[in-house]
Amino acid sequence: MVIIMKTSKLTIKLAILFYSLVQIGAICITSILARVTELFPGYSTTTIQFLATCPSVVIIFMSLLTGKLAERIAKKYLSLFSASMFIISALGGFLFHNSLILLFVWQIVLGIGVGILVPIGTSLIADYFVGEERSGLMGLQSAVISIGGVLLSLLAGLLATIDWYYNYLALLLIIPGFVLLLFGLPSDQPLHTANSNGGRIRVTPKVVLWYGLIAFLFMMFYNVVSTNLALHLKENGVLGSVNSGIATSVFMLSGAVAGVLFKFFQRFLGEKVIALGFFNLAAGAFLTGMATNFTLVLIGVFIAGFSLSIIMAQVVISIAEKEQPAAVTMCIAMSMAINNLGAFLSPSFTKLTKVILHTDKAAGRYLLVGTAAIAVAIFLFIVLERAKPVSGKRH
Repeated sequence: MVIIMKTSKLTIKLAILFYSLVQIGAICITSILARVTELFPGYSTTTIQFLATCPSVVIIFMSLLTGKLAERIAKKYLSLFSASMFIISALGGFLFHNSLILLFVWQIVLGIGVGILVPIGTSLIADYFVGEERSGLMGLQSAVISIGGVLLSLLAGLLATIDWYYNYLALLLIIPGFVLLLFGLPSDQPLHTANSNGGRIRVTPKVVLWYGLIAFLFMMFYNVVSTNLALHLKENGVLGSVNSGIATSVFMLSGAVAGVLFKFFQRFLGEKVIALGFFNLAAGAFLTGMATNFTLVLIGVFIAGFSLSIIMAQVVISIAEKEQPAAVTMCIAMSMAINNLGAFLSPSFTKLTKVILHTDKAAGRYLLVGTAAIAVAIFLFIVLERAKPVSGKRH
């Protein structure tokens, strides 16, 4: 553990939080997809919609690669490189946007940046902080990520009113984080140097698989709630750009509230807070799916949104507590890669709903996700109540 002065700790906290502010940077493209469809009529709607999802594929591979790179390269330099990818994507999209291929290039560059940010941003907290300070900052980071998603969405939409490609400039929100990382983050040793055993760094498979599976299931369920929101509003006759934006903002801001409160939940429930997160997601999904008016939808997505900061923060904390210190970054990277695979596969619930519930309605997807989430919550509560299921630390 690196020993640092209190003043340095504050600088490191600010650097991590501002760095994490743009973690949901891929959301920026969603506000201009309709315009891109008009500008490039030679491409199918499905192809253009892939602009929004292709960063997730890149993130999967980059998360895994980052775990290995962190063994050789200091995290300060990895984080600065990833922040520069956001800046390149922003300026590239703003200046060069005359072909759909170029737009895909900027999304891939963005995916590289996010793919490094996700494991590094979380592992930095595990490196520099312990105990309640770690729990509090992990929750605060989740809150900042949610707030950043709202800010990016609103800023991108506002800039797009000037012209559609101005949308990309919203990603320059990374600049304060870049500056703080440059001047406030220590040039820590690469993990292979910091490994006290002097040997090859090995993750504990049970830790990766256990928490990777939790993250996979959660993100698959969570994405169903978010991606079907506009369709659900339309089916209930309350779709509008304003209503959709309000509902999405409430969904994200709920995660911010949960992030601030996370350390209090964690203090009383410990690791069982993960089960609480799945209960939240299930309750929110059920209420949203059964809602027939806008007010109930807002209450439902607020309850469901609470789950993000609770579950993902605890997953990272649990990995940091159970894994060998030198292997924490790689373990987080592998778990986050599995997590993004869950996000990528979430559309499978559309087909499952047709097969199981015989309906194409978004409400059916919410009810199916709610049922699955409550089953996972009960299972996790029983398992976590009995004992700590996995541990990779050597005593």
